Amino acid sequence: MIHTNVRFDKENLALPAQPSAFTSSLILSCGEPIHDRLFRRFDPRLPYESALFVRQGERLAWNGTALESLARRWRVPVAWLVGGDRLDDDLALHPSWLAVRLAHARLRAPRWTMAAAHGIVRDTCQPYERFDSAVAAMETAYTRFAVASTELEVALTLVGALALRLGFSPNRVQQSTFSMPRMQMQIRRLLRQSVQGDAAAAEALEQGRIPDRDEFQSLWAEVLDQQGHRALDEVDIASPRFFERPEQLLASMNNAGGASSSSAARHRGGIQLPGIGMILPLRWVSEVSFLRLEFRRRTMFAFAHMRNEMLQLADRAVAAGALARREAIWEMTIDRVVALDERI
Repeated sequence: MIHTNVRFDKENLALPAQPSAFTSSLILSCGEPIHDRLFRRFDPRLPYESALFVRQGERLAWNGTALESLARRWRVPVAWLVGGDRLDDDLALHPSWLAVRLAHARLRAPRWTMAAAHGIVRDTCQPYERFDSAVAAMETAYTRFAVASTELEVALTLVGALALRLGFSPNRVQQSTFSMPRMQMQIRRLLRQSVQGDAAAAEALEQGRIPDRDEFQSLWAEVLDQQGHRALDEVDIASPRFFERPEQLLASMNNAGGASSSSAARHRGGIQLPGIGMILPLRWVSEVSFLRLEFRRRTMFAFAHMRNEMLQLADRAVAAGALARREAIWEMTIDRVVALDERI
């Protein structure tokens, strides 16, 4: 068995960087259903030993047996599923054209992926008469999110590897890949253009403050409308959303805009959009990476709703004297939270 505590990075859609006690208990409670949907239906002989996600010290990690099964099914080294820089990794990955085509077809892009995201939001974003019903909805939502996210990540790994194997440079593959930092860099450029000619507003923006300028405020409202439901460590329900702390969104865009000059030079041409004239492997890279980003953006509406349900319970508990402060609810496990709801 391969034991690993390498966490997925934020783009890879899997685990929070430092999950709260509540989110950790939520993720661990989903281990067996995720295992069934990702692995057991393809390999009934694979036993469910503990959980897809296991605790190692103070962090969550993947179950090595589950990772090995997934790697065998997709014919991909385990190390490629646990983060790192896929494009510059020294590991030899040689997927066949057929394997990549099957991975891409499995997504039935974009219909299947967007339908999955819509279903997660539809089934989660509703009022609940009982809090245990909300917990059940959270577990179902995270299970579906983790399954689709993992398949998207594996598909993107395979299409990127095929493009490299066919002789495309890492730079060209990266230029065809949609990523959150690069999207944020583009938005930041638009925000900077909105304060041109206003020295005070431009200085405030560079210092991480939100300028009081009509043109900027109009554009900023659109940005919050599209990204306000997201967060820095957004898979963790405890993480405040950007509409709660908009300065965090501005700071993350400033950080994305602070990329090295060499990195900026490599991507000066911008992201290559998928089109008829685009070479097929690069088109697959572009399509799957865009679907990965869009799936994440849409499903985060459900995570924001789950956070709101938790905060409403926390406010009731504070009013009843059962909690000293609302943030303390994130220090509780699912079982303790359900018991709290029953008490008040």
